[in-house]
Amino acid sequence: MVPAFELLTEAEAGELLRLFRGARENEHRALHRAIDAALSAMPAPLRGASRRIIFGER
Repeated sequence: MVPAFELLTEAEAGELLRLFRGARENEHRALHRAIDAALSAMPAPLRGASRRIIFGER
């Protein structure tokens, strides 16, 4: 644990956690947009197979 975290109030720690979660969600969305953009540049017959390789079978 980082010693500075012990200096945060409960409200500050909650706000920091909320900010980290928001950043993670934004990063997740940006990654998916980038993958979709890359896949859209591929020929249509390769998109499905490429998506399965990247994300696995669903």
